[in-house]
Amino acid sequence: MSLFTQEYLVYQGLAQEQENAAYTPAAPNNPIRQELNLALSEALQNDTKSARRVVDAQQGLAFLAQLEKEVDAIGDTSETANTQLAKMQVNAVNDFSASGASTKIIELAKQRSEIIEDIRGLSYRADFETEKILNHIVDSNGVLTPEYIDVLNNELPDVETQFDKRAALYTQLSAVSSQIDALASSIGIPAASSTAQ
Repeated sequence: MSLFTQEYLVYQGLAQEQENAAYTPAAPNNPIRQELNLALSEALQNDTKSARRVVDAQQGLAFLAQLEKEVDAIGDTSETANTQLAKMQVNAVNDFSASGASTKIIELAKQRSEIIEDIRGLSYRADFETEKILNHIVDSNGVLTPEYIDVLNNELPDVETQFDKRAALYTQLSAVSSQIDALASSIGIPAASSTAQ
């Protein structure tokens, strides 16, 4: 087994953790995300009483704190995967027998890391915007003024743009990961699911 293959197999496992961490905070089936969305939705209902709205907002802030930890985990897993990737890159530069495929894998892996970093940034931004809304509700004792509702409505297009951007990044992430797997397979490295037996 070549040095590149050995190092890639280590990286492959770390990259899988990194990618899983990137998907977790935004996953529709993430229970914390579901609870946060519900609390936010309840807090923004017109017919919700002020006292109830404050409770919903406080619950939302608690769920948001948990979600932030999931976003932080993207950075933690990225650090480990990127360290291994840097090691692979140094060794590939010094290894004259390294194939074009291995060089391309490293390029794509760096691209994947950048996409994941962008996802992390947009996730923090989305959480920050949500936190602002929830804090406003708590600070105003649950009173939603028509002026504040106008502010939220005016911010909606930007929120939707950020959401679309993050969705596009997830599509890119999936495509780049598939390219990496295909290239690795072309030089005889099994896919992650095959190595996990």
